[in-house]
Amino acid sequence: MTDTGSGIPADRLGGIFEPFQQAGRDVARKHGGSGLGLAIAHRTVAAMGGRLTVESEVDRGSRFAFTFPEHLPESLGEPDPAGPDAALDRGPCGG
Repeated sequence: MTDTGSGIPADRLGGIFEPFQQAGRDVARKHGGSGLGLAIAHRTVAAMGGRLTVESEVDRGSRFAFTFPEHLPESLGEPDPAGPDAALDRGPCGG
């Protein structure tokens, strides 16, 4: 994904995938958000054996990309035989 926003300063890129981090206070004030989105995305991609990266240039924008191995790790388990929506059909208490 590429955006044409304000970009992320190079000295802030190292922690951009940490929870509650944002490019700057002005970004949080202007755009809102908690600073959790990239941390969640980074951990989700990593859990599937992938890698999330960012390239950014101040006043030009940022580019986020993810890559996954050809075969996902076995630790992800087998798909639910009842189908992908089975958990939704069971409701919040599983019944």
